[in-house]
Amino acid sequence: MSILSPLSVRHWFNQTQQHAQESTDSAVTQLNFLRLVRFNQN
Repeated sequence: MSILSPLSVRHWFNQTQQHAQESTDSAVTQLNFLRLVRFNQN
């Protein structure tokens, strides 16, 4: 097992953060869409 360099750790962290941000964005988008659909039904 190789020792992780600070650079690779930072790279992995940035990737993880970006993925989490994208997941959050998609979840918010779906929530807004459902809210819009529900609003149109009323």
